[in-house]
Amino acid sequence: MKKILFTQLFVLLATISFGQINYHDINPDTTVNTWNAFVIQPTPGSTDIVIWWHPSPEVVIQTHGNAEILFETSSALPAKLNAGDSIAPSGHWIAGDYDALSSGGTGNWVTNATDKYIGFRFKNSGNTWYYGWLKMSVGAGASSFTVKEWAYNSAGGKINAGQVGTTGIGTITQMKPLSIYPNPATAQVQLQYQAEENTVMTITNTTGNVVKTMELPKGNHNPVVEIGDWAAGIYYLTIRGTESNFAGTIIKQ
Repeated sequence: MKKILFTQLFVLLATISFGQINYHDINPDTTVNTWNAFVIQPTPGSTDIVIWWHPSPEVVIQTHGNAEILFETSSALPAKLNAGDSIAPSGHWIAGDYDALSSGGTGNWVTNATDKYIGFRFKNSGNTWYYGWLKMSVGAGASSFTVKEWAYNSAGGKINAGQVGTTGIGTITQMKPLSIYPNPATAQVQLQYQAEENTVMTITNTTGNVVKTMELPKGNHNPVVEIGDWAAGIYYLTIRGTESNFAGTIIKQ
């Protein structure tokens, strides 16, 4: 596995519940063409799906926690799905370990890779698998990748690629910009964000254990988080309120 080099991405995510489908619009569509990654956290602090761009160049996928990717049995590589394709328990599911979407001519995303779908599934604290999709494109020659939207079936069970449901529009929350600097860091990081309500900050490690919580009032905030005594690794940060959420990743060197 290549060395992780990660800088924070800032995007605005609209999260909408259509019946049992939890849908996320990545707005604007986010293109990555430097050594960086885009992270999906269906269960913040316990699972994630990470799409990496590496200057080989290559585009690869990785998972942490109880998350898996839909692979093709014929090629042992992540599947490239079309709209409407089934994402179900009967699929060939493997935990992502820096597996190629497009790398040196290898991968199912080398050609015809515009507006296609990754299938994924994850578990939360129970034993139920939740099935989802990510709509994305991979540039020619692995020059870049662009992520556009994703969703999962919050009731468990199958979902079709691109499915968002037809009834029961629920509440809308906004995932807003959160600055974390420096990142990676060895001793401390400073956060910067603006909340219009009281929020609670939670930081967990990759196994889901909470390492820090803090209640924060509404307003502009620049809190400093001391991380000097933490083990080296990746930590997931969420700041949640009633109508707005923030999320980010801290890398402790």
